[in-house]
Amino acid sequence: TALSPCQQEEADTRMFLHLKHASEEGHRKAYIRTVDTDVVILALYHFPRLGLSHLWIGFGTGKTYNKTFPFTTYTHNWVLNAVKRFFSFTHTQD
Repeated sequence: TALSPCQQEEADTRMFLHLKHASEEGHRKAYIRTVDTDVVILALYHFPRLGLSHLWIGFGTGKTYNKTFPFTTYTHNWVLNAVKRFFSFTHTQD
């Protein structure tokens, strides 16, 4: 397949390789479930490059599994701008 051999060792980054492959096969919507905040940050970075129209991220486990974050082009741009503003506001010069 197009994914073999896979050189990605970390599951956090490997799932985005699989999402990109799914997009190349014609899928436009995807859902991933994680307990790791790194995956949410990676999704924010990789979403525009994946070729998906929608990406939902289910976050948590057991009784704490109650958050689903939708990513679309609009929400991605909104969140990315908010993160940029937050860092520009909190960044201080040494």
